[in-house]
Amino acid sequence: MPKNRYLKIKSMLHFNDNSKVQENKDDRGFKVRPLIVALNKNFRRWGIFDKHLAVDEMIVKYYGHHGLKQFIRGKPIRFGYKFWALCGSSGYCFHFNLYCGKEVAQNERDYFALGSRVVLNMLDPVQEPASHWVFFDNLFTSRDLLIHLRDVGFRASGTLRQNRLCKCPLKDSKELSKEPRGTFDSAFDLEGEVLFMKWNDNNCVAIGTNFDTVYLLSHASRWSRTSRQKVSVPQPNAIKSYNKYMGGVDHNDWLVGKYVVSIRGKKWYWCLFTRMLDMAIVNAWIVYRKVSHSSMDLLEFRRNVAIAYLKRKTSKQGRAANTSSSTSIPDIRYDGKDHFVSRRDKQRRYQGENCNAKPLTFCKKCEVTLCKNCFTTYHTKK
Repeated sequence: MPKNRYLKIKSMLHFNDNSKVQENKDDRGFKVRPLIVALNKNFRRWGIFDKHLAVDEMIVKYYGHHGLKQFIRGKPIRFGYKFWALCGSSGYCFHFNLYCGKEVAQNERDYFALGSRVVLNMLDPVQEPASHWVFFDNLFTSRDLLIHLRDVGFRASGTLRQNRLCKCPLKDSKELSKEPRGTFDSAFDLEGEVLFMKWNDNNCVAIGTNFDTVYLLSHASRWSRTSRQKVSVPQPNAIKSYNKYMGGVDHNDWLVGKYVVSIRGKKWYWCLFTRMLDMAIVNAWIVYRKVSHSSMDLLEFRRNVAIAYLKRKTSKQGRAANTSSSTSIPDIRYDGKDHFVSRRDKQRRYQGENCNAKPLTFCKKCEVTLCKNCFTTYHTKK
């Protein structure tokens, strides 16, 4: 594609009809809403298949001026847009949404706090609540949320802020921090059937759960400053489960951040578009590994996706031809089908290895310039 044509397409890229702005003036994410809806639908196309789910926030880096941009002190990315996301322990994102600020009261969930509403909205697509465990951090957790999720059928755990313990008779954090590391205190709410617990680690951690238990105790390895070596610290079962399964959103965030689309744009939603594109590729890679039992890494998968699109042949009428090169993964050069030698009128850059020839011949399917001697080597795996 010529550069000028690409820049013109990029400047005119929209995801919604601007003439409908007045009809949707309450939706501050109107410009990208159809894209979010379409991706969520396709992310859930294969159904929820992870038993352990996590709800958390993602920050999309953005330093421009816009009303939706957030500033969160102490985060690795302080400025940007905020996504709410539901991910499995594998890192697969099942559902996400753009945070658009304070919402207008519209339904029966509005008596919940913002964090609780986010969790309930993220869990809406889950069809079989009893088959899943849900984990979230102290931004979302409250006693009312844990009780409501238990009534719906979800098994849920989450860390708690001190002001959300609902006067639970647990030891004060200052007193607990003076005791040996690994000490814990717990209390069970008989009315709501929720277990509350405090555990002394590097800091005092409070957690609430509607299904997990204190015992059996496991052991965590921690560094001791006094003995200057790693020591074994008692760890309640609820804490162990939370640490093991809470990282789904962070894992997805890490995978997306490894190889990002680095094309800059002036539209405020351009970084959201590229982020969603990266999320779609990561999800496709996770599904591909599960289905094919392949060990292909993410970088190689992205290369193969790019090659599959670059190799698509377009007819004179502009319609994509129905060839195996448009959908083949891994690399089509090794599929052993329909690779024929053809001839060009003009010389093009030679792509053979360790060869000084200047041929006019090329592979008709791969569209790669090759001499007859290198043709077989190029299409054979090493």
